[in-house]
Amino acid sequence: MRLDAIFALASMTKPMVAVAGLILMEEGRLPLHAKLTDYYPEFENMKVAVPQHDGSLKFQTQSSAIYIHDLYRHTSGLTYGAPESSDQVARLYPGFADPPRRGDKQTFIEAITKLPLAHQPGTEFEYGFSADVLGAVIEQVSEQRLGGYLTRNLWKPIKMQDATFHLSEWQRERLARSIFGGPPDGKATRHRTPRKPDEV
Repeated sequence: MRLDAIFALASMTKPMVAVAGLILMEEGRLPLHAKLTDYYPEFENMKVAVPQHDGSLKFQTQSSAIYIHDLYRHTSGLTYGAPESSDQVARLYPGFADPPRRGDKQTFIEAITKLPLAHQPGTEFEYGFSADVLGAVIEQVSEQRLGGYLTRNLWKPIKMQDATFHLSEWQRERLARSIFGGPPDGKATRHRTPRKPDEV
């Protein structure tokens, strides 16, 4: 392991996005109790899916709006997909590594708001796309790409010099790769192929 190895942070990106949102909150630009529809009106039309005993889904209107603080707490009703799950709603969603649509934030918002919520907003914790949506809100409020905002307001101030969503060729050479197998089981060591820069 080289001393300057770079590691994919994966879901540890979520608390960093939360810090970015809280910076905007301290500046008075992103109140915790603001409605998500203040930034993306499309979320008002999302229904809440209620699984029925016969395997069908009944759709209800939202009993409460989704608030910005719901995105921090994962109580927005958004979830992650699980194709093999017994949960009918989870089967409708894409997995955490495969968001509804890659591209600009508006494309992502339009795709995810066509899905139903797994729970009424504010009622239950559900680990899912809440942080992704918070990132889109941060882009909307700051008028910057999320990576650029994080670089200027979080990563550089605390000297995370290599933190990025897009690795340079030099950084890719330093990217640590997961190892499968190894001495404990007597099998040959295999390395996972590094993902593309925009997937790290």
